[in-house]
Amino acid sequence: MAGQRSIEHLSEILFACSRSESDLRKQLVATAIGGERDRVRKEQLKVVVSTFSAQKAMRLSRLFAKNDTWQVPTLLVQYTYAFVNPYELHDLPGVRYVPASALKGWSERLNSFRKIRDVEDMEAQKRSYQLEIQLVRMMHRSGVRFMTGTDAETFYPAGFGLHTELGLFVSAGFSPLEALQAATLNPSMFSGKSTDFGTVEVGKVADLVILESNPLDDIRNAERIAGVVTAGRYLDRQELDRLLSEAARLSNTVE
Repeated sequence: MAGQRSIEHLSEILFACSRSESDLRKQLVATAIGGERDRVRKEQLKVVVSTFSAQKAMRLSRLFAKNDTWQVPTLLVQYTYAFVNPYELHDLPGVRYVPASALKGWSERLNSFRKIRDVEDMEAQKRSYQLEIQLVRMMHRSGVRFMTGTDAETFYPAGFGLHTELGLFVSAGFSPLEALQAATLNPSMFSGKSTDFGTVEVGKVADLVILESNPLDDIRNAERIAGVVTAGRYLDRQELDRLLSEAARLSNTVE
């Protein structure tokens, strides 16, 4: 590794775990960027999932742990591509705070992705997600450090996507505490700011989310927000609901 501190989206790691990695990369380099490369990548995914090597994956996991190369897998994006239908985006949490034009764009993007993929292609897509979960489990057990990420607002409103990602982390073998740390403590450690951020301690800078139930019992309890402390100001549930109603109103005014 040439000093790579973090890898987002598990980019290219599945390719690196393929027994056909060398041939796949040569083929990819020989194609033009654009439609041709998109077509080749789609076809290559079927090869990648059928030639996955657990041995190569374990070697990579140990290398990442040795070199302290962090991972930000953004599982919810790949999960959506594999399992969520375009019309289901309208039912995801938080969409009432998204302008209709943005939601339309998300649906069109996902629909375009699905339109050029047949049943066999989608089976490969689903298998690739399952292998990514296997990779995350393997790296986690090997001591690789993780942070949560959502790829901005790809298919999910800001904030709501993070809750989805926390649940997917738990499904990949993280304890609820480890998932929460990946969203709080770990980013502060990665950025070298753990003396100022990341934990609730005297003298540290912190915004706080106050919950109705313990998320260590069930990670979904992280969504049961009773209040928030931000910039030294306490916002109770009533004030949070008022702000959300205003956000929903404003989203309806955006063309």
